[in-house]
Amino acid sequence: MGIRNTAMTYGSLAITLHWLTVLAVFGLFTTGNLAAGNSDLFSSGLLRAHAFVGFLTLVLVCFKIGWMMFDRNPKPPEKLSPLRVLAFKTVHYLTYLALIGMALSGIGTWLAGEFSFTTKSAVFGGVIREFPPLIAHRIIAKLLVVLLLLHIGGVLSYQFLKSDVLHRIGIPWFKK
Repeated sequence: MGIRNTAMTYGSLAITLHWLTVLAVFGLFTTGNLAAGNSDLFSSGLLRAHAFVGFLTLVLVCFKIGWMMFDRNPKPPEKLSPLRVLAFKTVHYLTYLALIGMALSGIGTWLAGEFSFTTKSAVFGGVIREFPPLIAHRIIAKLLVVLLLLHIGGVLSYQFLKSDVLHRIGIPWFKK
């Protein structure tokens, strides 16, 4: 497998970026949910890790989008109806937008000064207050969960009912 995509499969760089993004998003959901509503030292460390991984994820997603513009996309999987092609592309584009929105709302939350990443207190004044960047962050997180469930559901239903799609994104043991 080469670094670049072929007409039918993703290249090693696209696959690596995909799975690094998956791991980062899983880590962000985990640290964000564990730290939410807590103001102890443990959650302060989680919020710092969450912010750091969130920023790295933004860089990763921007690099991934740049690579997608540079490298050709493989053709849609065989037997994929035009409606599913539209759903596939829509979910992907909305997922990228949501990831960027999550990062920007997270940066907005940090810049608003509500969270102190340099002291032992994770939450300014010991309380998480509702304000626009944090509200946006929570709403986009829920949207992202829905998009990821749609993505995973679509991939699995296509894999098991129609054709091989997991192999295209680097899971060789599912090749039909």
